[in-house]
Amino acid sequence: MFTLNFKKQTVFRGHASQAFIALDTQTLKAVDAIFGVSGNTSKDTCMNDNRVIIAADEKADTLTLTAEYEGEKQTAELSVKDAAEKEVTFDHDNVILTFGVTSDTHVSGSWNQPRSAAKWVHCIKGMQEAAGRNADGSTKLDIFTCVGDFVDAVNSFGNVNGGIESYGYKGAQNYREVSFLRSGLEGRETNHADDIMNGKPNVDVDFGDGLEKGVDFFYCLGNHDERGIGETRENEKYTKVYTARYFVAVMCGWEYDSNKGAGTPDLCDSSYIAYADDLLAIHKACDCEKDALIAEFAAKHGVDGKYAYGRFCDIYGNDTDFTSEEHGLFFGNRHTVVNGIHFIAIEVSQCKESAAFLDKWCSVSVAEDERKPIIVYTHEKIYHTIEASIPAKNCPEKYLSAPGHTNLLSTLAKYPQAIVWTGHTHSVLTNANAIMSDCGFTAVEGSVLAYLSCEGLVGRGEIPAGNYCRKEEHDAGPCCLVKIDKNYNVLIQKLDMHRSYKDGNKAVYFGEPWLIGGISSSGEHLLKYSAERGFDKNNAAPEFCKDAKVTVTKGDDGKLYVNFPAAHEDGSDVVKYYKIELVNKADNSDRPWQFATSLAFKYSNEEELNKAHPEYSIGFPAVKEPRISEDLQRCVDASIPKDGAEYTAYVTAYDSWHKPSVTLVSE
Repeated sequence: MFTLNFKKQTVFRGHASQAFIALDTQTLKAVDAIFGVSGNTSKDTCMNDNRVIIAADEKADTLTLTAEYEGEKQTAELSVKDAAEKEVTFDHDNVILTFGVTSDTHVSGSWNQPRSAAKWVHCIKGMQEAAGRNADGSTKLDIFTCVGDFVDAVNSFGNVNGGIESYGYKGAQNYREVSFLRSGLEGRETNHADDIMNGKPNVDVDFGDGLEKGVDFFYCLGNHDERGIGETRENEKYTKVYTARYFVAVMCGWEYDSNKGAGTPDLCDSSYIAYADDLLAIHKACDCEKDALIAEFAAKHGVDGKYAYGRFCDIYGNDTDFTSEEHGLFFGNRHTVVNGIHFIAIEVSQCKESAAFLDKWCSVSVAEDERKPIIVYTHEKIYHTIEASIPAKNCPEKYLSAPGHTNLLSTLAKYPQAIVWTGHTHSVLTNANAIMSDCGFTAVEGSVLAYLSCEGLVGRGEIPAGNYCRKEEHDAGPCCLVKIDKNYNVLIQKLDMHRSYKDGNKAVYFGEPWLIGGISSSGEHLLKYSAERGFDKNNAAPEFCKDAKVTVTKGDDGKLYVNFPAAHEDGSDVVKYYKIELVNKADNSDRPWQFATSLAFKYSNEEELNKAHPEYSIGFPAVKEPRISEDLQRCVDASIPKDGAEYTAYVTAYDSWHKPSVTLVSE
C-alpha cells in the first residue's frame, strides 16, 4: 500500500517542478514506481533517485499525475499556471528584520567540550557583530535562532557510557551541556555539576557578553536534544533526561542536584518537571496573581523567581502558544512573532500535532499579509525537499515517521511563503542544492556548526570514507545571516563563522547570497531555486584539465595511493566529491572503492574555491577513525585491496547535483 504525498499541487507552465515528489514510505522510492502525466508535451523524470520532476508545457489548466506500483494506482491533480521569474532588488536601506540561523552545535559535556562550547560562544558573538551596529552601538541582530541538536550526549552513547571514571553520569553530563548553552546566551558561567563529574573542571571558556539586550532567542529541538528518537513527550519507560521541559528549566535557572537523582541508573534529577510547570503556571496566570506565584516559586525552588520568570519570558514568552500539553512549550512546537514576521518551530516526528500547529500559524501570517515570508524550523529534514533529505537506507520507521513527513509536505504545499530551515544531516552551504524551492515552499540548509559532512564524520551514504579532516583549520562553521526588507524580500548571506572575527574584526562570507523576493500565495517566487538549475542546459559537468593523469603508487606504509589533480566546475556549482575505484587487473570482480570529498569544501571564501588545488592522494584502504560511524565503517570495508594485486584506477568527479565528469583512467 502506498499513497502520494499530495492530492493537489501547482506547477508552472514551461518549468520543471518538484511538484509531486516522494511517496509516503521509506522503502518505496520514486524510481520504483511507474509515473505518467496527462498531455502530449508533459513529461516526468527522476532526479537523484527520488525526485519526480514534472515539466508542464501544456496549454491545459490541469494535468493528472498517475503513479503505479505492483498493480496499484494513485492519481493526483496538478494545477498549471503561467509564471515568469521576477527580478528582485533588495533594499538595504530599509531592513525590517535581521536574524541569524545556526544548527547542530553539539555542545559536548565530555570529549569535545572545550572546542564545542567555544564555537557556540563565538557564533553568538560573531552573529551579533556581522549583523552590524546601530548609531548607539547596539547590534542590529533582532533574533538569534538554532535549528536543533544543541547538545551531544543523549544520542551519542559513546559519550556517556563511561561512568563517573571517564565522563561522568549521564544526568550530570546532560546538565553540563545545556548549561553551556545557557552560559553562552547569558555571558556567564552557569554550570553546577562539577561535584558529580569527579572534580572535572568546567571548560575554560570566556563566555563573553552573551546575547545583547533586545536580541530574542528562538529554537527547535533535535534528536540529540531529546531521547534519541525525535520524541519530547514524557515516557516513563525512559529516564526523563531530555525533554522540551528540560531545556525550559535549565535555560531559566534550574540547578542540577545529584542527590535528587540518586535512585536512578544515571543520576537523573527530574525535579526540572515541577520547575518548568510552575513557570508555565505563572505565565498563564492573570497579572494580579503573578507576583504571588513568583514569590511562591522562589520559596519552593530556592531560585530568584523574578530572574527565572524573566528568563522564561525572554526565551519562551513572546506570543508563544501554551494552550495545552500537546501544542505548546512542553511538546516542542513553538511560535513567536518578531517585527511582524512569524517564526514557527515544529517536530517532524509528531506528524498530526505538528502539521496542525504549523497550519494554524501559517494561516495567521497569510491572513495578515500574503507577501510576508513565514520562517519555519524543523531539525530533521522533510523528506525529498533538499540535498541529503532522502531517508537513510537503514533508518527504522519509528526513527523518522514517514507519515509525519507526508503531513508536513501537504501542509507546507499550501503556503509557498514558507522558508523552512532544517539541519540533522550536517550538510554544507556550498552545495548548489542547499536551497530548493520547487517543492511547494523554500527549503534551506540549516548552517551546521559541528561535524560537517565534508569532514567525513557523519554517515548518510553520501559521505566519503577516505578524506577525513577533523583538524580545526578545516572546520568552516557555516551559518546564515538573514535580512528582510520592507518589501518582504529575503536576503540570505552565507557566513563562515569559523574564519569570521579570527583574523581582524570582520565577517567572512562565501558564495553569492540567496535572494527570495516577490513572495505571494501564487508561488512564482519558487521558480528561482528549482531543480532546473541542475539540468544540462544550466549546469555543466565538472572537468579535468586536458593533461590530467591518474597514477597508482605504493606508499612506505604499504597502502596503495591513487593520485590525481582536482577537477573544475563552471562557476555555478562546485565539485562536491570524487569516486575512486580500483579494478584488479587479474580479477574484474575485485573493485575496492571509496568517495573523497572535494577540497573545495574545506574553504569558504570564493577565491579559495576557484583556485587550482594540489593533487589528491587517496589511500586504500581508507583511514579508520576511532569514532567512525556504522555507515562509514561499511565504506572503509569496501576500500580494502588485496595484497600484491595490481589495479587500474578510475576517478570521476561529481558536482552537488551528482553530475559526473568524464572518468580518468590510470595507465
